Amino acid sequence: MGKWDGCCVPGCGSTRTNSPNLSFYRLPEKPTRKQLWLRAIGKVCTSKLWKPSKTAKICSMHFINGTKSDTPGTSGYVPTIFEQIELEGDCKSRQKNDRTTVLKATTTTATVSQPETVSQPTVNPSVDDEIRSEMSRDDEDVPRSNGHDYLKTMEDTSTTVDFEEYVRLRVEMEEMKAEVEKLKKACLRLDNIKDNNDKFRFWTGFPNYGTFQALFEYLKPKAAGMKYWRGGATLDSEHYSYRYSMKPGQRRTLTLEEEFFAVMVRLRVGLLVKDIAARFLISESTFSRLFTSWINLMYQELKGMFELPSRKVAQEGKARCFNLFPEVYITVDCTELFTEKPSDLDTRKQLYSNYKHHETVKFLIGVSPSMAVIYCSPCYGGRASDKYITGASEDLLQSLKPGDSVMADKGFTVECELAELGVKLLVPDFKGVGRSQLTSAEVERSNGISKARVHVERIIGRIKRFHILDGQLKLSMSNSLEQIFVVCAYLVNFQTPVVRNDGVNGTQ
Repeated sequence: MGKWDGCCVPGCGSTRTNSPNLSFYRLPEKPTRKQLWLRAIGKVCTSKLWKPSKTAKICSMHFINGTKSDTPGTSGYVPTIFEQIELEGDCKSRQKNDRTTVLKATTTTATVSQPETVSQPTVNPSVDDEIRSEMSRDDEDVPRSNGHDYLKTMEDTSTTVDFEEYVRLRVEMEEMKAEVEKLKKACLRLDNIKDNNDKFRFWTGFPNYGTFQALFEYLKPKAAGMKYWRGGATLDSEHYSYRYSMKPGQRRTLTLEEEFFAVMVRLRVGLLVKDIAARFLISESTFSRLFTSWINLMYQELKGMFELPSRKVAQEGKARCFNLFPEVYITVDCTELFTEKPSDLDTRKQLYSNYKHHETVKFLIGVSPSMAVIYCSPCYGGRASDKYITGASEDLLQSLKPGDSVMADKGFTVECELAELGVKLLVPDFKGVGRSQLTSAEVERSNGISKARVHVERIIGRIKRFHILDGQLKLSMSNSLEQIFVVCAYLVNFQTPVVRNDGVNGTQ
Protein backbone atom coordinates (compact mmCIF):
# COMPACT_ATOMS: atom_id res chain seq x y z
CA MET A 1 0.00 0.00 0.00
CA GLY A 2 1.34 3.49 -0.90
CA LYS A 3 1.79 6.51 1.35
CA TRP A 4 -1.59 7.97 0.33
CA ASP A 5 -4.50 5.60 0.67
CA GLY A 6 -7.25 7.85 -0.58
CA CYS A 7 -8.88 9.43 -3.61
CA CYS A 8 -6.49 10.78 -6.26
CA VAL A 9 -8.91 13.42 -7.61
CA PRO A 10 -7.44 16.90 -6.96
CA GLY A 11 -9.43 18.64 -4.23
CA CYS A 12 -11.02 15.44 -2.89
CA GLY A 13 -9.81 14.50 0.58
CA SER A 14 -11.59 11.16 0.93
CA THR A 15 -9.51 8.38 2.47
CA ARG A 16 -10.26 4.93 3.81
CA THR A 17 -9.83 6.38 7.33
CA ASN A 18 -12.14 9.39 7.20
CA SER A 19 -14.61 7.84 4.73
CA PRO A 20 -14.94 4.14 5.64
CA ASN A 21 -18.29 3.86 3.86
CA LEU A 22 -16.84 4.80 0.46
CA SER A 23 -15.36 2.41 -2.07
CA PHE A 24 -12.01 3.12 -3.72
CA TYR A 25 -11.30 1.93 -7.27
CA ARG A 26 -7.97 1.60 -9.02
CA LEU A 27 -7.61 3.12 -12.49
CA PRO A 28 -8.69 0.64 -15.20
CA GLU A 29 -6.03 -1.52 -16.84
CA LYS A 30 -7.72 -1.38 -20.23
CA PRO A 31 -6.08 1.55 -22.11
CA THR A 32 -9.26 2.83 -23.76
CA ARG A 33 -11.25 3.04 -20.53
CA LYS A 34 -8.27 4.30 -18.53
CA GLN A 35 -7.88 7.22 -20.97
CA LEU A 36 -11.53 8.20 -20.44
CA TRP A 37 -11.02 8.25 -16.66
CA LEU A 38 -7.83 10.30 -16.94
CA ARG A 39 -9.53 12.81 -19.22
CA ALA A 40 -12.36 13.26 -16.74
CA ILE A 41 -10.08 13.58 -13.69
CA GLY A 42 -7.59 15.79 -15.51
CA LYS A 43 -10.23 18.44 -16.12
CA VAL A 44 -10.39 19.27 -12.40
CA CYS A 45 -8.41 22.48 -12.55
CA THR A 46 -5.38 22.88 -10.27
CA SER A 47 -2.31 25.05 -10.29
CA LYS A 48 -0.07 22.03 -10.94
CA LEU A 49 -0.05 19.43 -13.70
CA TRP A 50 -1.55 16.26 -12.25
CA LYS A 51 -0.25 12.80 -13.08
CA PRO A 52 -1.56 9.58 -11.52
CA SER A 53 0.69 7.22 -9.59
CA LYS A 54 0.76 3.48 -10.14
CA THR A 55 -1.44 2.96 -7.06
CA ALA A 56 -3.83 5.84 -7.74
CA LYS A 57 -7.47 5.25 -6.76
CA ILE A 58 -10.71 7.19 -7.12
CA CYS A 59 -13.53 7.10 -4.59
CA SER A 60 -17.14 6.18 -5.28
CA MET A 61 -18.31 9.78 -4.66
CA HIS A 62 -17.36 10.65 -8.23
CA PHE A 63 -19.69 8.07 -9.80
CA ILE A 64 -23.40 8.52 -10.41
CA ASN A 65 -25.33 6.32 -7.95
CA GLY A 66 -22.13 6.06 -5.90
CA THR A 67 -20.72 2.93 -7.51
CA LYS A 68 -18.56 1.95 -10.45
CA SER A 69 -20.00 -0.08 -13.33
CA ASP A 70 -18.04 -2.25 -15.79
CA THR A 71 -20.79 -2.14 -18.40
CA PRO A 72 -20.04 0.33 -21.25
CA GLY A 73 -22.69 3.01 -21.66
CA THR A 74 -23.96 2.89 -18.08
CA SER A 75 -23.75 5.90 -15.76
CA GLY A 76 -21.00 4.41 -13.60
CA TYR A 77 -18.66 3.42 -16.43
CA VAL A 78 -16.72 6.73 -16.23
CA PRO A 79 -16.49 9.12 -13.22
CA THR A 80 -18.44 12.30 -13.95
CA ILE A 81 -19.17 13.94 -10.56
CA PHE A 82 -16.54 16.26 -9.15
CA GLU A 83 -16.67 18.88 -6.36
CA GLN A 84 -15.76 22.38 -7.46
CA ILE A 85 -12.43 23.56 -6.07
CA GLU A 86 -11.11 27.09 -5.76
CA LEU A 87 -9.45 28.19 -8.97
CA GLU A 88 -6.00 29.76 -8.90
CA GLY A 89 -3.68 31.47 -11.35
CA ASP A 90 -4.05 30.68 -15.01
CA CYS A 91 -6.74 28.09 -14.33
CA LYS A 92 -9.07 30.79 -13.00
CA SER A 93 -8.39 32.96 -16.03
CA ARG A 94 -9.13 30.09 -18.38
CA GLN A 95 -12.27 29.23 -16.48
CA LYS A 96 -13.67 32.73 -17.06
CA ASN A 97 -13.34 32.24 -20.78
CA ASP A 98 -14.86 28.77 -20.72
CA ARG A 99 -18.22 28.85 -22.43
CA THR A 100 -19.35 25.63 -20.82
CA THR A 101 -21.96 26.13 -18.09
CA VAL A 102 -21.41 24.40 -14.76
CA LEU A 103 -23.79 21.47 -14.81
CA LYS A 104 -25.33 20.33 -11.51
CA ALA A 105 -25.62 16.57 -11.09
CA THR A 106 -29.21 15.94 -10.15
CA THR A 107 -31.83 13.28 -10.17
CA THR A 108 -34.67 15.72 -9.34
CA THR A 109 -38.06 14.82 -10.76
CA ALA A 110 -41.03 17.14 -11.15
CA THR A 111 -43.28 17.01 -8.05
CA VAL A 112 -45.98 19.25 -6.56
CA SER A 113 -44.45 19.31 -3.06
CA GLN A 114 -41.71 21.79 -2.22
CA PRO A 115 -38.26 20.12 -2.48
CA GLU A 116 -35.82 20.06 0.39
CA THR A 117 -32.65 22.09 0.12
CA VAL A 118 -29.83 19.55 -0.27
CA SER A 119 -26.20 20.27 -1.06
CA GLN A 120 -25.51 18.36 -4.30
CA PRO A 121 -22.15 17.64 -5.89
CA THR A 122 -21.69 19.16 -9.33
CA VAL A 123 -20.45 17.73 -12.58
CA ASN A 124 -17.07 19.22 -13.50
CA PRO A 125 -17.61 22.23 -15.80
CA SER A 126 -15.46 20.63 -18.49
CA VAL A 127 -15.54 16.90 -17.73
CA ASP A 128 -14.34 16.51 -21.24
CA ASP A 129 -14.38 19.70 -23.24
CA GLU A 130 -12.89 17.86 -26.21
CA ILE A 131 -15.69 15.31 -26.14
CA ARG A 132 -18.41 17.92 -25.74
CA SER A 133 -17.05 19.93 -28.67
CA GLU A 134 -17.66 16.87 -30.87
CA MET A 135 -21.26 16.81 -29.63
CA SER A 136 -22.10 20.37 -30.74
CA ARG A 137 -25.76 21.11 -31.37
CA ASP A 138 -27.65 23.93 -33.01
CA ASP A 139 -28.01 26.67 -30.39
CA GLU A 140 -31.19 27.95 -32.02
CA ASP A 141 -32.99 24.70 -31.21
CA VAL A 142 -32.13 24.84 -27.48
CA PRO A 143 -34.70 26.75 -25.37
CA ARG A 144 -33.38 29.50 -23.10
CA SER A 145 -33.92 29.09 -19.38
CA ASN A 146 -35.15 32.67 -18.72
CA GLY A 147 -34.52 32.06 -15.02
CA HIS A 148 -36.66 28.90 -14.81
CA ASP A 149 -35.04 26.01 -12.95
CA TYR A 150 -36.99 23.30 -14.77
CA LEU A 151 -35.43 24.25 -18.12
CA LYS A 152 -31.99 24.19 -16.48
CA THR A 153 -32.71 20.67 -15.23
CA MET A 154 -33.78 19.59 -18.72
CA GLU A 155 -30.54 20.92 -20.20
CA ASP A 156 -28.43 19.21 -17.52
CA THR A 157 -30.18 15.86 -17.95
CA SER A 158 -29.98 15.99 -21.75
CA THR A 159 -26.28 16.83 -21.71
CA THR A 160 -25.53 14.03 -19.25
CA VAL A 161 -27.43 11.51 -21.38
CA ASP A 162 -25.65 12.66 -24.54
CA PHE A 163 -22.27 12.40 -22.83
CA GLU A 164 -22.97 8.90 -21.54
CA GLU A 165 -24.15 7.80 -24.98
CA TYR A 166 -21.02 9.22 -26.54
CA VAL A 167 -18.82 7.43 -24.01
CA ARG A 168 -20.60 4.17 -24.72
CA LEU A 169 -20.23 4.56 -28.49
CA ARG A 170 -16.61 5.66 -28.19
CA VAL A 171 -15.70 2.63 -26.08
CA GLU A 172 -17.64 0.34 -28.41
CA MET A 173 -15.82 1.79 -31.43
CA GLU A 174 -12.39 1.28 -29.86
CA GLU A 175 -13.26 -2.29 -28.94
CA MET A 176 -14.46 -2.97 -32.47
CA LYS A 177 -11.26 -1.51 -33.93
CA ALA A 178 -9.19 -3.77 -31.70
CA GLU A 179 -11.30 -6.76 -32.71
CA VAL A 180 -10.89 -5.92 -36.41
CA GLU A 181 -7.10 -5.73 -36.05
CA LYS A 182 -7.12 -9.05 -34.20
CA LEU A 183 -9.18 -10.70 -36.93
CA LYS A 184 -6.94 -9.27 -39.66
CA LYS A 185 -3.92 -10.88 -38.03
CA ALA A 186 -5.75 -14.19 -37.74
CA CYS A 187 -6.82 -14.21 -41.41
CA LEU A 188 -4.78 -15.87 -44.14
CA ARG A 189 -3.19 -12.81 -45.74
CA LEU A 190 0.14 -12.33 -47.46
CA ASP A 191 1.15 -9.53 -45.10
CA ASN A 192 0.53 -11.78 -42.08
CA ILE A 193 2.96 -14.54 -43.10
CA LYS A 194 5.56 -13.02 -45.42
CA ASP A 195 7.99 -12.32 -42.57
CA ASN A 196 7.77 -15.87 -41.20
CA ASN A 197 9.70 -18.31 -43.42
CA ASP A 198 8.22 -21.43 -41.83
CA LYS A 199 4.65 -20.25 -42.36
CA PHE A 200 5.44 -19.01 -45.86
CA ARG A 201 6.95 -22.37 -46.81
CA PHE A 202 3.92 -24.19 -45.43
CA TRP A 203 1.33 -22.11 -47.31
CA THR A 204 3.15 -21.58 -50.64
CA GLY A 205 6.06 -24.02 -50.97
CA PHE A 206 8.51 -21.15 -51.47
CA PRO A 207 11.37 -20.98 -48.94
CA ASN A 208 10.71 -17.28 -48.28
CA TYR A 209 8.83 -14.22 -49.47
CA GLY A 210 11.80 -12.98 -51.52
CA THR A 211 11.67 -16.04 -53.79
CA PHE A 212 7.91 -15.70 -54.15
CA GLN A 213 8.27 -12.03 -55.07
CA ALA A 214 11.03 -12.73 -57.62
CA LEU A 215 8.80 -15.13 -59.56
CA PHE A 216 5.80 -12.82 -59.23
CA GLU A 217 7.76 -9.86 -60.65
CA TYR A 218 8.72 -12.06 -63.61
CA LEU A 219 5.08 -13.01 -64.23
CA LYS A 220 3.54 -9.63 -63.40
CA PRO A 221 3.88 -7.96 -66.85
CA LYS A 222 2.17 -10.95 -68.48
CA ALA A 223 -0.46 -11.22 -65.77
CA ALA A 224 -1.36 -7.52 -66.09
CA GLY A 225 -2.68 -8.17 -69.61
CA MET A 226 -4.01 -11.65 -68.87
CA LYS A 227 -7.52 -12.46 -70.05
CA TYR A 228 -9.36 -14.45 -67.40
CA TRP A 229 -10.70 -17.84 -68.32
CA ARG A 230 -14.45 -18.00 -69.03
CA GLY A 231 -14.77 -21.42 -70.61
CA GLY A 232 -15.61 -21.52 -74.29
CA ALA A 233 -16.48 -17.81 -74.31
CA THR A 234 -12.88 -16.86 -73.53
CA LEU A 235 -11.75 -16.94 -77.14
CA ASP A 236 -14.79 -14.97 -78.32
CA SER A 237 -14.10 -11.88 -76.21
CA GLU A 238 -11.77 -9.02 -77.06
CA HIS A 239 -8.29 -8.74 -75.60
CA TYR A 240 -7.61 -5.79 -73.29
CA SER A 241 -3.87 -6.05 -72.88
CA TYR A 242 -2.98 -2.55 -74.01
CA ARG A 243 -0.88 -0.61 -71.54
CA TYR A 244 -3.01 2.52 -71.40
CA SER A 245 -6.49 1.02 -71.65
CA MET A 246 -8.52 -0.37 -68.77
CA LYS A 247 -10.50 -3.56 -68.96
CA PRO A 248 -14.28 -3.10 -68.77
CA GLY A 249 -16.37 -4.58 -65.98
CA GLN A 250 -15.96 -4.85 -62.24
CA ARG A 251 -12.65 -3.87 -60.68
CA ARG A 252 -10.41 -6.55 -59.20
CA THR A 253 -11.26 -7.66 -55.69
CA LEU A 254 -7.68 -8.87 -55.15
CA THR A 255 -4.42 -7.38 -56.36
CA LEU A 256 -2.33 -9.40 -58.81
CA GLU A 257 0.04 -10.37 -55.99
CA GLU A 258 -2.88 -11.53 -53.83
CA GLU A 259 -4.24 -13.57 -56.75
CA PHE A 260 -0.85 -15.23 -57.24
CA PHE A 261 -0.69 -15.92 -53.51
CA ALA A 262 -4.18 -17.49 -53.53
CA VAL A 263 -3.19 -19.72 -56.45
CA MET A 264 -0.05 -20.88 -54.64
CA VAL A 265 -2.06 -21.65 -51.49
CA ARG A 266 -4.46 -23.74 -53.57
CA LEU A 267 -1.57 -25.67 -55.14
CA ARG A 268 0.45 -26.17 -51.98
CA VAL A 269 -2.20 -26.83 -49.33
CA GLY A 270 -4.91 -28.24 -51.59
CA LEU A 271 -7.77 -26.24 -50.06
CA LEU A 272 -11.21 -26.74 -51.56
CA VAL A 273 -12.45 -23.99 -53.85
CA LYS A 274 -15.28 -23.15 -51.42
CA ASP A 275 -12.78 -22.88 -48.55
CA ILE A 276 -10.22 -20.70 -50.29
CA ALA A 277 -12.89 -18.46 -51.84
CA ALA A 278 -14.27 -17.80 -48.36
CA ARG A 279 -10.79 -17.07 -46.98
CA PHE A 280 -10.13 -14.44 -49.66
CA LEU A 281 -13.69 -13.03 -49.60
CA ILE A 282 -14.45 -13.77 -53.25
CA SER A 283 -16.99 -16.00 -54.96
CA GLU A 284 -16.19 -19.58 -55.94
CA SER A 285 -16.67 -18.81 -59.63
CA THR A 286 -14.29 -15.84 -59.41
CA PHE A 287 -11.57 -17.94 -57.81
CA SER A 288 -12.07 -20.77 -60.32
CA ARG A 289 -11.62 -18.32 -63.20
CA LEU A 290 -8.51 -16.68 -61.80
CA PHE A 291 -7.00 -20.05 -60.79
CA THR A 292 -7.41 -21.51 -64.28
CA SER A 293 -6.07 -18.31 -65.85
CA TRP A 294 -2.98 -18.20 -63.63
CA ILE A 295 -2.27 -21.92 -64.11
CA ASN A 296 -2.35 -21.54 -67.90
CA LEU A 297 -0.05 -18.51 -67.69
CA MET A 298 2.42 -20.23 -65.36
CA TYR A 299 2.35 -23.39 -67.50
CA GLN A 300 3.53 -21.45 -70.55
CA GLU A 301 6.04 -19.24 -68.75
CA LEU A 302 7.69 -21.93 -66.60
CA LYS A 303 8.07 -24.30 -69.54
CA GLY A 304 9.86 -21.53 -71.41
CA MET A 305 11.99 -20.69 -68.38
CA PHE A 306 13.22 -24.28 -68.00
CA GLU A 307 13.73 -25.38 -71.58
CA LEU A 308 16.01 -28.36 -72.16
CA PRO A 309 19.56 -26.93 -71.93
CA SER A 310 22.82 -27.97 -73.55
CA ARG A 311 24.96 -30.59 -71.83
CA LYS A 312 27.39 -27.91 -70.67
CA VAL A 313 24.63 -25.93 -68.99
CA ALA A 314 23.04 -29.09 -67.56
CA GLN A 315 26.36 -30.06 -65.95
CA GLU A 316 26.88 -26.68 -64.25
CA GLY A 317 26.65 -26.98 -60.49
CA LYS A 318 26.14 -30.73 -60.70
CA ALA A 319 25.82 -32.78 -57.52
CA ARG A 320 28.88 -34.67 -56.28
CA CYS A 321 27.17 -38.03 -56.89
CA PHE A 322 27.41 -37.39 -60.65
CA ASN A 323 31.20 -37.05 -60.67
CA LEU A 324 31.47 -40.72 -61.68
CA PHE A 325 29.18 -40.08 -64.67
CA PRO A 326 30.37 -36.90 -66.43
CA GLU A 327 28.53 -37.77 -69.65
CA VAL A 328 25.05 -37.88 -68.06
CA TYR A 329 22.72 -35.29 -69.58
CA ILE A 330 19.47 -36.17 -67.82
CA THR A 331 18.00 -38.63 -65.32
CA VAL A 332 14.44 -39.76 -66.02
CA ASP A 333 11.71 -41.51 -64.07
CA CYS A 334 7.94 -41.88 -64.27
CA THR A 335 5.37 -41.17 -61.59
CA GLU A 336 1.66 -41.93 -61.30
CA LEU A 337 -1.27 -40.18 -59.63
CA PHE A 338 -4.55 -41.85 -58.67
CA THR A 339 -7.75 -40.69 -60.36
CA GLU A 340 -11.44 -41.37 -59.98
CA LYS A 341 -12.84 -44.31 -61.90
CA PRO A 342 -14.51 -43.10 -65.10
CA SER A 343 -17.84 -44.52 -66.19
CA ASP A 344 -16.73 -44.90 -69.81
CA LEU A 345 -15.15 -48.34 -70.31
CA ASP A 346 -12.64 -47.25 -72.96
CA THR A 347 -11.40 -44.40 -70.76
CA ARG A 348 -11.20 -46.72 -67.77
CA LYS A 349 -9.08 -49.14 -69.81
CA GLN A 350 -6.67 -46.36 -70.80
CA LEU A 351 -6.28 -45.21 -67.20
CA TYR A 352 -5.92 -48.57 -65.47
CA SER A 353 -2.37 -49.23 -64.22
CA ASN A 354 -1.25 -52.84 -63.84
CA TYR A 355 1.51 -51.64 -61.53
CA LYS A 356 -0.74 -49.63 -59.17
CA HIS A 357 -3.87 -51.77 -59.72
CA HIS A 358 -5.87 -48.56 -59.95
CA GLU A 359 -6.86 -45.86 -62.43
CA THR A 360 -3.93 -43.44 -62.73
CA VAL A 361 -2.38 -40.74 -64.88
CA LYS A 362 1.33 -40.87 -65.64
CA PHE A 363 4.10 -38.34 -66.26
CA LEU A 364 7.77 -38.61 -67.24
CA ILE A 365 10.09 -36.36 -65.22
CA GLY A 366 13.61 -35.39 -66.32
CA VAL A 367 16.18 -33.98 -63.89
CA SER A 368 19.59 -32.48 -64.71
CA PRO A 369 22.81 -33.40 -62.84
CA SER A 370 22.42 -30.08 -61.00
CA MET A 371 19.13 -31.41 -59.56
CA ALA A 372 16.83 -29.10 -61.55
CA VAL A 373 13.63 -30.26 -63.22
CA ILE A 374 14.26 -29.66 -66.92
CA TYR A 375 11.60 -31.88 -68.50
CA CYS A 376 8.01 -32.86 -67.79
CA SER A 377 6.06 -34.90 -70.31
CA PRO A 378 2.40 -34.53 -71.26
CA CYS A 379 -0.17 -36.52 -69.31
CA TYR A 380 -0.68 -40.20 -70.18
CA GLY A 381 -3.05 -42.86 -68.90
CA GLY A 382 -1.73 -45.38 -66.40
CA ARG A 383 -1.78 -48.09 -69.07
CA ALA A 384 1.12 -46.44 -70.94
CA SER A 385 4.50 -48.05 -70.24
CA ASP A 386 7.69 -46.19 -69.37
CA LYS A 387 9.13 -47.25 -72.72
CA TYR A 388 6.13 -45.91 -74.63
CA ILE A 389 6.16 -42.52 -72.88
CA THR A 390 9.93 -42.13 -73.42
CA GLY A 391 9.60 -42.97 -77.11
CA ALA A 392 6.69 -40.51 -77.46
CA SER A 393 8.70 -37.68 -75.86
CA GLU A 394 10.14 -36.46 -79.15
CA ASP A 395 11.23 -33.08 -77.80
CA LEU A 396 13.36 -34.85 -75.18
CA LEU A 397 14.91 -37.27 -77.68
CA GLN A 398 15.71 -34.44 -80.09
CA SER A 399 17.65 -32.60 -77.38
CA LEU A 400 20.02 -35.57 -76.89
CA LYS A 401 23.37 -35.47 -78.68
CA PRO A 402 25.69 -38.34 -79.61
CA GLY A 403 27.88 -39.15 -76.61
CA ASP A 404 25.25 -38.17 -74.06
CA SER A 405 24.03 -40.60 -71.42
CA VAL A 406 20.56 -40.97 -69.92
CA MET A 407 20.28 -42.38 -66.39
CA ALA A 408 17.14 -44.35 -65.51
CA ASP A 409 15.72 -47.27 -63.58
CA LYS A 410 16.03 -50.76 -65.03
CA GLY A 411 12.35 -50.61 -66.03
CA PHE A 412 13.23 -48.25 -68.89
CA THR A 413 13.94 -50.73 -71.69
CA VAL A 414 14.81 -48.09 -74.29
CA GLU A 415 18.46 -48.97 -74.81
CA CYS A 416 17.99 -49.83 -78.49
CA GLU A 417 16.06 -46.65 -79.27
CA LEU A 418 18.71 -44.49 -77.60
CA ALA A 419 21.54 -46.38 -79.26
CA GLU A 420 20.17 -45.28 -82.65
CA LEU A 421 20.79 -41.68 -81.52
CA GLY A 422 24.30 -42.43 -80.27
CA VAL A 423 23.10 -42.07 -76.68
CA LYS A 424 23.94 -44.48 -73.87
CA LEU A 425 21.44 -45.72 -71.27
CA LEU A 426 22.75 -46.01 -67.71
CA VAL A 427 20.73 -48.39 -65.53
CA PRO A 428 21.73 -50.50 -62.49
CA ASP A 429 23.21 -53.86 -63.48
CA PHE A 430 21.25 -57.01 -62.78
CA LYS A 431 22.47 -60.56 -62.50
CA GLY A 432 20.45 -62.09 -65.29
CA VAL A 433 20.29 -65.78 -66.10
CA GLY A 434 23.29 -68.06 -65.66
CA ARG A 435 25.19 -65.97 -63.10
CA SER A 436 25.22 -66.37 -59.35
CA GLN A 437 26.25 -62.80 -58.53
CA LEU A 438 27.47 -59.47 -59.93
CA THR A 439 31.12 -58.68 -60.32
CA SER A 440 32.69 -56.17 -57.92
CA ALA A 441 32.93 -53.59 -60.73
CA GLU A 442 29.24 -54.04 -61.53
CA VAL A 443 28.31 -53.70 -57.88
CA GLU A 444 30.30 -50.46 -57.56
CA ARG A 445 28.81 -49.06 -60.74
CA SER A 446 25.26 -50.03 -59.75
CA ASN A 447 25.66 -48.45 -56.32
CA GLY A 448 26.87 -45.22 -57.94
CA ILE A 449 23.87 -45.13 -60.29
CA SER A 450 21.45 -45.84 -57.46
CA LYS A 451 22.92 -43.08 -55.28
CA ALA A 452 22.57 -40.57 -58.10
CA ARG A 453 19.15 -41.73 -59.30
CA VAL A 454 17.56 -41.70 -55.85
CA HIS A 455 17.54 -37.90 -55.90
CA VAL A 456 15.07 -37.99 -58.80
CA GLU A 457 12.68 -39.89 -56.56
CA ARG A 458 13.18 -37.24 -53.88
CA ILE A 459 12.31 -34.51 -56.39
CA ILE A 460 9.17 -36.41 -57.40
CA GLY A 461 8.35 -36.59 -53.71
CA ARG A 462 8.61 -32.80 -53.52
CA ILE A 463 6.25 -32.46 -56.47
CA LYS A 464 3.69 -34.58 -54.66
CA ARG A 465 3.93 -32.33 -51.60
CA PHE A 466 1.78 -29.92 -53.55
CA HIS A 467 -1.34 -31.28 -51.92
CA ILE A 468 -3.64 -30.39 -54.78
CA LEU A 469 -2.30 -33.69 -56.19
CA ASP A 470 -3.35 -35.69 -53.09
CA GLY A 471 -5.83 -38.54 -53.08
CA GLN A 472 -7.89 -39.47 -56.10
CA LEU A 473 -7.86 -36.66 -58.62
CA LYS A 474 -11.31 -35.68 -59.80
CA LEU A 475 -12.19 -36.31 -63.43
CA SER A 476 -13.50 -32.74 -63.55
CA MET A 477 -9.84 -31.63 -63.37
CA SER A 478 -8.95 -33.50 -66.58
CA ASN A 479 -8.82 -30.34 -68.72
CA SER A 480 -6.26 -28.66 -66.46
CA LEU A 481 -4.56 -31.64 -64.78
CA GLU A 482 -1.53 -31.61 -67.07
CA GLN A 483 -0.99 -27.88 -66.58
CA ILE A 484 -1.29 -28.20 -62.79
CA PHE A 485 1.23 -31.06 -62.56
CA VAL A 486 3.75 -29.38 -64.88
CA VAL A 487 3.52 -26.13 -62.89
CA CYS A 488 4.06 -28.02 -59.61
CA ALA A 489 7.05 -29.84 -61.13
CA TYR A 490 8.83 -26.67 -62.22
CA LEU A 491 7.99 -24.86 -58.97
CA VAL A 492 10.27 -27.38 -57.20
CA ASN A 493 13.18 -25.53 -58.84
CA PHE A 494 12.41 -22.51 -56.63
CA GLN A 495 12.81 -24.51 -53.43
CA THR A 496 16.00 -25.18 -51.49
CA PRO A 497 18.36 -27.62 -53.31
CA VAL A 498 17.76 -31.34 -52.89
CA VAL A 499 21.52 -31.85 -52.50
CA ARG A 500 23.90 -29.19 -51.17
CA ASN A 501 27.30 -28.60 -52.75
CA ASP A 502 28.93 -30.53 -49.92
CA GLY A 503 26.89 -33.60 -50.83
CA VAL A 504 24.55 -33.40 -47.83
CA ASN A 505 20.86 -33.89 -48.57
CA GLY A 506 18.84 -30.69 -48.44
CA THR A 507 15.45 -30.29 -46.81
CA GLN A 508 12.25 -28.54 -47.85
